[in-house]
Formats: sequence, C-alpha cells, structure tokens
Amino acid sequence: VVYAGAPYQQVTLEADAPLPAGQQHLLGLVPESMTQAEAQAGYCGEELLADAGGQIAGDVGGALAGNAITWDLSIGVKVGGRWQNIPSPGHRRRSALSVGGRFRLCYTASGSWASGAMLVPGVRDTLLVYGAYPFTGYTYMYEKKHFCFAGAVFGTNCKIKIEGAEGNNTFGNRWAQTHKMTWADTSGWQDTCGVGEAVPVLGNGISTSPFIVGGQGGLVFDLGYTFNKDTKNFWLCYCPNFIADDGTTESCQDAGDYLQQVGFLHIFTTDRFVATIVPVTRFDLQIRCGDVNGCLNTFDNRIKVLEQVHYLPWRNANNLPIWDSRSGCRSRQQTSQYVSPANCVSATACSALVNGGDHQDYKVFKGLKMGNDIAAGITKQREFDVCYCNAACIDGANWFKVGTFVMFRAWVAYNVTASQDSLFGPLEVVNTGGVVRIGTKPVYEFAYTDQKGGTTNSLKGNPHMKLLEDNDMQVTDERCAHDVPPPTFVNHGCVSPAVCYPYGWENASAETITFNAKWYYGGLLEQVFVDDPLYQDTELAVTASVAGVYAACYCEDNCTLSESWAKLTRLEVRGPNAGQRWSYQTLIPFNLRVKGWGLRDTNHVRILTSVLDCRSNDHRTWDRLSVRKNYHAMFNASLLTESDQIWQFQGYPEPNTIVDIQDYHGQSSQIVFRYDATGFGVLPIVEAGDVIVISNLTVDHSGTFPYTEPANWEHEEMMTVPWGHKISSRAQEDSTGTRFVVPSRPEHANRAYPTWSPSMRATWRRTSQASFDRIESSEARRGLKVCWSDEGTEGSDFVMHVGELDIEDAPLMVYSSANLVATEEGEAAPVVFAFKTSVSSAARYRSVDNKMELRILLDGPHLSIRMADSDASELQETLEHNGLNREDQIVCGWLFRELWSSHVNGFPVPKGCWYIHSEQTYAIVFDTKNGLADDSEYQIVINAVTNPLPDDPATWDEKPVGRIFSMDDVILRREYAVEA
Repeated sequence: VVYAGAPYQQVTLEADAPLPAGQQHLLGLVPESMTQAEAQAGYCGEELLADAGGQIAGDVGGALAGNAITWDLSIGVKVGGRWQNIPSPGHRRRSALSVGGRFRLCYTASGSWASGAMLVPGVRDTLLVYGAYPFTGYTYMYEKKHFCFAGAVFGTNCKIKIEGAEGNNTFGNRWAQTHKMTWADTSGWQDTCGVGEAVPVLGNGISTSPFIVGGQGGLVFDLGYTFNKDTKNFWLCYCPNFIADDGTTESCQDAGDYLQQVGFLHIFTTDRFVATIVPVTRFDLQIRCGDVNGCLNTFDNRIKVLEQVHYLPWRNANNLPIWDSRSGCRSRQQTSQYVSPANCVSATACSALVNGGDHQDYKVFKGLKMGNDIAAGITKQREFDVCYCNAACIDGANWFKVGTFVMFRAWVAYNVTASQDSLFGPLEVVNTGGVVRIGTKPVYEFAYTDQKGGTTNSLKGNPHMKLLEDNDMQVTDERCAHDVPPPTFVNHGCVSPAVCYPYGWENASAETITFNAKWYYGGLLEQVFVDDPLYQDTELAVTASVAGVYAACYCEDNCTLSESWAKLTRLEVRGPNAGQRWSYQTLIPFNLRVKGWGLRDTNHVRILTSVLDCRSNDHRTWDRLSVRKNYHAMFNASLLTESDQIWQFQGYPEPNTIVDIQDYHGQSSQIVFRYDATGFGVLPIVEAGDVIVISNLTVDHSGTFPYTEPANWEHEEMMTVPWGHKISSRAQEDSTGTRFVVPSRPEHANRAYPTWSPSMRATWRRTSQASFDRIESSEARRGLKVCWSDEGTEGSDFVMHVGELDIEDAPLMVYSSANLVATEEGEAAPVVFAFKTSVSSAARYRSVDNKMELRILLDGPHLSIRMADSDASELQETLEHNGLNREDQIVCGWLFRELWSSHVNGFPVPKGCWYIHSEQTYAIVFDTKNGLADDSEYQIVINAVTNPLPDDPATWDEKPVGRIFSMDDVILRREYAVEA
C-alpha cells in the first residue's frame, strides 16, 4: 500500500539475478486489468497511467547494484511538459503517484515498451494506492477544474464531487475520520497540498471546517459557502488515509495529511458595474472567473438569467453544483423578464452575440436589459440568478451558477434638491410647479456597491418619461408604452407615445434623472440646438392641475418598442379633488371634510366670499365663521389615525393599530386592525375608497408558525409606500369590522404570501380625507369659496379652489322660548325651554331610520346650566359622556328636572344624554322611531344660574340666549337639523 501524493523519494526493484547494465530501464503503472500476456505483447506503453508517473527511466547502480535498480523520485518527473513533483515551500517532494486505485507495475530493460515487458514483482501482484480515483475525461488530476460561486449565505454552499476513492472503505467513526478533503491556497502553479493551513475563505457554515467529511457515499464534500468578492483559486486536497510525520496517531487530523491534489477550484462572482440595477435600463455584468484562468480564452462562453426557484437558498435548485443533474442552470429556461440583447431560445441554446469576450480571468457582458415586474402598483424588487457556460453550451452539463443580481425599483426623489439641477423643487403639490426627479434609495439589507464601492445606479441620461393617471393601480408596462399623459399637465406631454417631453438628464453625482425644461423638446438650458425650433431659453416647471397618484413611466432607448417602457414607480401629487360641494346650517358646528390625495395634517383651508381670489393676499376667511366662537383666519386639518380620539369614544383601551397583513384569496391583501374600525353603526369610520398610509411597521422577520415564509424588508417597503393603499372593500368573511381588502399583494419569489410575526404593529393615517373641525357660521351665505393650502399660510399658498360651501338657516319651529322662573342674578332656578314642532316637518320625522337628537345650544354668558338635583350642584365636565354614542340615561337625570309634551304619547323616553359644558351644548338622543313628532309642543326644565342680564330687553330679539335644534338622522345627516 502506498499513498497518492505522499513524499516518496525512490522506487527500487530487486531481482533474483543481476540486471543488465548500460540500458534504459523503464517502470510504469498500468490498470489492474493488465495481464502478463498483454505486457509481453507490448501493450504496457498504451495503458500507462500518466497521472501515476507515466514511465520512469533509470539505470542499474546506486546503493543496490547488480540485482537491483533504483529510480530516484527526488529530482522530479516531468509529465506532459510539467514537473509532477515540484519542490514545495516545505521542501517536500511529491511522488509521481497522483491518483488512487489498484494498479500493476510494468517493467522493461529494453528502453522501449514495444519490445515487450513483464509485470513485476509478479504477474498477480497489485499495487494498492490509497487516494481519490482519476476524473473521467482528464489525463491529469491537476487539469480538473471545479467551479463554485460566492453566494455568501447558507444554501449556496460549494460542493465538490470525486469519482471514488481507494483505501477509505471503513465505516463508523473511522470512516468519518479518514474520508476527508480540504483546500490549500495557491502559490502560482505550485502544488501546495499538504503544506500550511487552509485559509478561512471556504468552510463557512460547516462545523468540521477546514477538514470536510465526505457525504453522499463519501463522494461529495460540502466546503461551505463563501462571501461576495471572494474571487479565489484553491488547490483541492484529499487525505488518502495518510499520517504525516507530525506526531499524530490518527490520519487526516492535520493539513499535512492532505497530500493528494484533486483538482483546482475557481470561485466565481458576478459583479455589477453599478450598485443598483433598474428595469429597462442597460447595464453590464462582469463574471470573475476565480482569481485567474478560470475561463477559457475563447468567445464560446454564454450566460442566461434565471428566475429563482425559491427565495430560500437551500431550496433554490439553481444553487446546485455543476455536476448535479438537478441543477436549474442545466435545464431551466431563461426568465421572461430578460429583454435584450436577444439571447436564449431554449434552456441551452443561447446567442453567440451575447458573450463576455475571450479573457481567461473575467467575462464582461454588455448592454443587458431586464424588464419589469409589477406588484402593489410598482416594480417588484427581485433577485435573479446568473448561469454561465465556458464552452459546448448546448450541453446542459456545462452550465453552472456564478452569482446573482437584484432588480431594484426606482423612486421619485422628493428629498433631492440640487440647485445645479433645477430652480424648482419636486413636483408634489397640485397647481404648484416642480420637476420630476427619479433615483434609487439606498440598498437596505443588501450591501451592494459597484466595483469601486460606490452606490451608483443604472439610470442613464436622455431618457423619456411620462406620467399617467394611476389612482386605481391599473397602469401596466403595456399602457406605459402606448398611452399619453392627460391634458392636465403644463410643460409635460408626448408628441407621440414614444416621444415625450421634457427629456431627462443625468446628475451623476446625485444618481438621479431630472425631468424639467433644461431638456424641453430637446432643448438644453443655455445651449441652442440649430435643429430645435421649439427651444426654450428659460427653465419651465411641470405643473399638475389634478391631484392624484401617477405612474412614472420610463424609457431609456428604443422607445417605439413596448418592451422598452416600464412603470418604474408612482408619483403622488398632493391635493384635494376639485368641484366639491358642501351644505351646512347656521349655528350648528360642522366638520368640513375635504377629499383628495396625499392630504396631511399640515393642510389649511380658508373660506372666502365668492368674488375673491383664492391666492389673494388681501383677504382672510369670512368673518362670520368661527371655531368654538373664536375667529380664525384659516382652519387646520386633522387626519384619521390609529390614535384618533374617536377610538377612545368607541371604548378601545389602546390605539387601533394594524396588527396583521394577510393574503386575500390569492389576489390581494387584507389589512387587519386591532379593533373594529367600521364605527359600530355610526357614520363609517374606515370604509371602501379610503386611502391608508402604513408606517412604523415593526416586525421581527420570524413569520408565524411554521416559520416557512416570513416577511422581509422588501415586503415591508411594499406595504409602507408613501402613496398608501386604497381600500377596495371589507373582507367578505369578516364579522369583526377589523379586516379590509387592499389591492397590494407582496409575495416571495415562489409566489408564496409572506407571514408577519405575531408581534407586528403598524401605525397608519388616512390621506384621502382631511377634516377641518367644528366650524360654525352665525349667518347664512351661499357660494362661499373653499381654498386649500398644502402647508403655507400666505395667500399665494392657497393654490386650489376646492369647491363651494353653502350655509343655510335650518327650517324654523312654530316657536321656541326660554322662560326664567326667577331672575335674581347668581341664583340657581329652573328654566323652561319650550318649543313646538311644525306640521311641515312631519314627513322627515316619520322617514328617519336611525337615531335622532334634540340639542340645546346656549349662546352668551347669561345662563349657566346646573345639575338637576335639589341643590342645583355645579355641573362638571366629563369625557365619558361628551358626544354622540357616549350618551347615557343617567346623564339625562343629571341635566333635566322635567320633560313634558302635548303629544298623545307624551315626551319620548330618551336613549341617553350627553353634553359638553364648556361649549354650552346639551343633547338628548332618541332611539330609532322613538323621537320627536310633528305639530307637538315640548317643554324641558333645567336648573340654571342667571348671570348679568342685558340692560335692554330688546337684546334678546337680536341675540337669543340660545337655540334648540331638532337634529336629523345622526348617521346620514348628523350635522343637519330638521328644524330649529
């Protein structure tokens, strides 16, 4: 028994008789199947194993003269033009026996195998060489090239397969100790196996590293995964059950035991010349072929781009090694997302025009372009696998994975304002000029940089861009190619579907493309083009007169081709919808609800008389309007959020956050609120058509049991897009009021819906409606003009005429009065509020299907309500009963001493009462079909303290002490009175 690669110094053959001197004696290894007859017939020369030294020539002499001949191995044996046993840095020598197996020895003293030979020492003797068998199709072990790629994560492990081995056929613990492989760093072409320790580039994720135990019958060695940029070459070294002279008693326990070289490993990488690649933009890929010489110096190389079989690396068949017949790179078709240049027509027939050149160290594939994949209305960020073939690519067995790249979505760059780009800010507010600037966000979990470590992207100068209305996420890449922008833009449009203005220009330092009038019909600011009759010499901004969400369609080149266009992202132009109309009544506080897109709590409205201009600096809100009796020059917006006070009114102990996002019938998503968000039968709170912006989404990326499809940062980004999600409907199966359907659907590469951890929480805000609360008018007026500002307070900031507001007096009761029982100032005494409903209101009283309300609103300092007890105690403010749906019958007892009616059924039994003492508002709520009736008298007795009365009794004719409102349907017409 000998060991492949062991440092043998010499081979000696002893004979029974003296050997002839002066002749060339040849010795060679041949397969075990060689017979004596075949040797004598001259076949040894044809069957010599080159990687077992070929033939070794020697002369009789040396220490054993006469009956022996010695072949000196220390001087090296040159095989195939290369020294087989080059001295190593440790001054070892490698024997000529480089392969494992069972062999016979042929010997001749004639200097030629053709003259015949003999098997030595005997015709039945076998030389057993422990070590790996030679690789099929290779003459020398060192010629075998193994290919892996730097995948950086578990599941992209580098796996090496050998043909078989001799000498490692033991079982149990002994088998695990002896059947092993490691690697050695290169030193030129010098064989470094058995010298020095393995460098820690390979072996990640493997507990036994760097000495790897064989699996799958002992033939496959999992060398672990490698990190990005680790483009390395290594000698692969096998332990032939050897014990080096290092004092150990077990084999394969030290790097010196791994003597047999079993090929050369090249670790490939796929490098991008830019950090982030955007759909329909051209980019270059560089395939690094290990450190050096991993590729052939021909143009026969090919690549193809594949969809990942599964987002989990260990379930992605594309990651399987080149020798594995299950590898996706062997049999899978190129992704349909690949656009140009034209490449593969089948799994292995790929274009000769798409090759990376003839360099041995790297291949560069230029001008590649990928298409777009839309989810949630925008580009889905996806990772693709790159498969490579060195030559003979029609054979799937020659394809293997060399890396990945990610298609990133572009974003409208709101926060980039460089004076060298434009004099204007970004286009983001209706009727406000701006420029469209498109870029990419910093890469989150992927530490991708370009070759120089920068954060560049693949966006190029001079592209075309068009904005298409996309409020319902219906714009596709196909529509991007064939539609043109609506006529609601100024300084933006298309001459044809393929030629749009303004053109884009690149700011390389900011990594953005800016679309403004620096490129306008081809005209560059301050540079005249002689063939440009439409040249503009001043910068013009793009203006949108209609608020909404627009698809940002992009084309870099060949824009007459549909596949050149992509819906890269969406742009929200904030503002209200035009043409809105409101009608309210005097002296009844109302919430002016403005609908639109991207509304914020920084919004303001001012309400002008019809003849005034919204942008005028000379006028303020009409002076008959107030909030809680106080005049305001403008009114501030509020948005519905998870922490809105309305949830407290519903009795919820905590904010109504979003607690889950789930798949909805494989087509969309349902967002799940913590509590009922519908309003328990009051006017709907959250409903179809609302746009919800999700933020502060917290999730630990563990998913839910069985933790197979957890959500990741990409899914978070899709659900927290700045333009939000338009609610389609309530979930059909929902009986809790917590589940609402949105069209967005995040998913993994295998189309599986992600699961969020049970600890998930998210805040939210409704941006499709802003409320300007508790506005009250003391006078009727029609045609008031409602003007909107995004955040500014100057007259010029009110850029939008939203609509018209009408203020009317409520229909009058037959009479209403407040009758003082006593008039002594500062003393509590009963006050009788008396009124009679009108006959004309009969139809309304009878047709209302929901609760109604009687509201007493005092005006001025002359009366102060006290409790209805005998002491007329001070009435304290309460948060528990301060509005509709917080009414209680016990409050009726606090407020009212007596209730009387002339109606045959008497005064209706209240469902409950509520009040806001600071606003002098007191209300009785009636159940459905149990309210006031027409043509009936009513009296309500309340304790009150009379404060200083006016000197002139006629004051009451001009400024009543208060008003009584018989309020309409509290759900459908909650801010209107039947009569007053």
